[in-house]
Amino acid sequence: MEGTTNTDPRSKTILVVDDDVSILDLFELALVREGFNAMRLPSGDKVVQIVTKKSSIVDLIILDLMLPGKDGVAI
Repeated sequence: MEGTTNTDPRSKTILVVDDDVSILDLFELALVREGFNAMRLPSGDKVVQIVTKKSSIVDLIILDLMLPGKDGVAI
């Protein structure tokens, strides 16, 4: 069908960036349970690099503002 968007969560990838491993675990568990593909990073240093290289793969970023290295505001 022309003009429709794919809303199937299995085709969506969400990147979660947080330095707290328990938060990463929680988000990953919830997202995978809902059918999304989850990617996770423990710092902001590689976010721009990954999103630039895999921009067609990452559909949404959940980003902590206070991160070691490059923080969420700088990203």
